[in-house]
Amino acid sequence: MIMRYLLVAVLVLSVAGCATPRKKETPKSDVQVLKEEVGSLKQEMAEKEKRIQELETTKGAGYSDYSAGSEETRTRSYGSGSSQAPQTAKNIQKALKNAGFYSGEIDGKIGKGTRKAVREFQGSEGLKVDGIVGKKTWSRLQSYL
Repeated sequence: MIMRYLLVAVLVLSVAGCATPRKKETPKSDVQVLKEEVGSLKQEMAEKEKRIQELETTKGAGYSDYSAGSEETRTRSYGSGSSQAPQTAKNIQKALKNAGFYSGEIDGKIGKGTRKAVREFQGSEGLKVDGIVGKKTWSRLQSYL
């Protein structure tokens, strides 16, 4: 009889396993996987939006021929022998500041403040108010450098 109880006990323990439960790794649910993917895509999208905004800022200020890089490489050319100042973002900001339309930092970045200052300058000069520093706007701005 004791053998029978002992045999039943061994059988029960072998079927039930150890008394301490194992920590099982739970596989990620589909929802968790999707949430991670969405988070990753949101981050990518934010980075791309930032890059688009940088490109639009540059283009929106009349710099369709600007290239990324240093201040020296972001200039418009007026041809050889020209006595005009190069149209750089920093020169635009300096001229706008000297004219009293720009109060931001002269950092060479055409942002909202610079575009607003360009529009205000254009309005005061009777130019087309579009926020783009074209030939007419630049020719008037240069006198403030």
